[in-house]
Amino acid sequence: MKNLAATLCLFALSASAFAQTPLVRSAASTDISGDGKPDNIAVTSNTARSRFTLTINGRQLVVPHDSFMDGLPGFRIVRLSEGAKQAYIAVSLIGANDHNEHYFFLYDGKAIRRAGVLPGTYTAPGNGVVYIQRWNGFWMGNSKYAVGKNGVLQFTPQAGYYVGVSGTATQTFPIRVSPTKTGSVVANVSPNSKIDLLLFMPYGKEPVAGAESGYYLIKTQTGLCGWADFKSFQNRVIGLPYAG
Repeated sequence: MKNLAATLCLFALSASAFAQTPLVRSAASTDISGDGKPDNIAVTSNTARSRFTLTINGRQLVVPHDSFMDGLPGFRIVRLSEGAKQAYIAVSLIGANDHNEHYFFLYDGKAIRRAGVLPGTYTAPGNGVVYIQRWNGFWMGNSKYAVGKNGVLQFTPQAGYYVGVSGTATQTFPIRVSPTKTGSVVANVSPNSKIDLLLFMPYGKEPVAGAESGYYLIKTQTGLCGWADFKSFQNRVIGLPYAG
């Protein structure tokens, strides 16, 4: 389980996110296509691999998924903008260590369409976007998804992902002028000095769960800033708030 602070943060976020979108355990009847007529929606799961089936007005879409995700608490009707006629169905799946995924779908009165899979805990504040918070080993990451072509939720890259945690270096390691393994060295972190991890830059376009898949912008005790690959300091820093 995560540490208490992270757990409380997730609980508070979930409460605020879902205050206007109650969890539906199995079936609901409401207009999601925008034609003014109620649509009959149901989510069922009865296989060993936790496969779920989304049924809307008799039309079905069967979705297999990783066996790591073995919990299916239900779904929510999500309208991304205030007064929006068409709504998303967000089916939630839960795995070990509070790992969550949410499968988003749209229905136009004729067919069910996939609209994205969002990992973590989401909020939909009504401004046309979805925000995600996800635990990354020792920090909480924030991401944004916006409506793209055909209503599909598209990940919005950032210049960096705010980390905001501190630790103590037990051994020296270099910080570099750019998030690469070959950038010029700004400084070598002093042993037994405090460091602040400010930003995270993933190896790829989108960050994945876990703390090890990228570079961190680090501020030294002397006020210098530079980048370091996580693998270069993961065994040389103590005091980071890992889940435990």
